[in-house]
Amino acid sequence: VVVTGTADGEDRRYSETISLGYRAAEIVTGMLVDGSHGYEDLSRLAGAVSLGAEADMSTTLFAEELPVGGSILIIPGMGSPASDAFGEDVAAFVENGGILILWPGGETCENENRLLEAIGSTLRFGSAAEEDFCTTFNRDQPRCSGLTKNQFFSHGDGFAVEPGSGVWLVKNGEEQAVLAWEDLGGGVFAAGSAFLEDGAMPLPQSDWDIPRANESIFRNILVYQP
Repeated sequence: VVVTGTADGEDRRYSETISLGYRAAEIVTGMLVDGSHGYEDLSRLAGAVSLGAEADMSTTLFAEELPVGGSILIIPGMGSPASDAFGEDVAAFVENGGILILWPGGETCENENRLLEAIGSTLRFGSAAEEDFCTTFNRDQPRCSGLTKNQFFSHGDGFAVEPGSGVWLVKNGEEQAVLAWEDLGGGVFAAGSAFLEDGAMPLPQSDWDIPRANESIFRNILVYQP
């Protein structure tokens, strides 16, 4: 078989076994971080951005409407209510297979719960839940696979998550869920606190450091996309 074509503007002729790789622009994956509701500093998500880059994902902080082309949407707290248009965009994003990761950013969860309701999720943020080190994991779930007995999930001051029709992933010592997810075509992950920020998920600095469960779960989310 002889194949002719151009590469870098030059004519080429191939007569041996070749392989071609192609990725359409509309399926390029990436992480989107919502900056339209008060979150303006990506530096607090440096670890998450780094892990995304390891999975060949770029990260975009957007300040207006939801961009096209991402596969993971992180909404790190909502300082203002979502518009109807934003809720519809997020619902369509999830229905089309996108992953939403959401946590509260203030003293109440009203804006976040309204968004969850708008996209058809039964997950809800509930009462306060305070515990720095959570070690109860739902090991039947792929997102919790590989966790060891020496790992803990860093939660800190935050809220409990009511799983509704979803599934809990992490509980604290009071048996309150602090991380849960629901399958809505794509995945909706609700965390009771900022579990991907560097304060909760510092990346190991040496081979001797044990990764926090926050990191391991996020790595699993990147791998086990619905």
